[in-house]
Amino acid sequence: MSADTMPDLMTTEQLAEYLQIPVRTLEDWRSPRRKTGPRWIRLGKRIRYRRATVDAWLESQETADDPVQDVA
Repeated sequence: MSADTMPDLMTTEQLAEYLQIPVRTLEDWRSPRRKTGPRWIRLGKRIRYRRATVDAWLESQETADDPVQDVA
């Protein structure tokens, strides 16, 4: 699914396809002990992700061109 066809509210499956990651990864990111990944919304028993929130989260994940060097 391309960014142009992505709905404003995405299911876990839609977001996994968009990010090209397993659904299980998103489920792990939502766990109370991990609390990572994009913010999500609970609608009853359903989970949704706002497209704008996902896009902002993706931008925050960008790194510099130079890889981080391990400091010994």
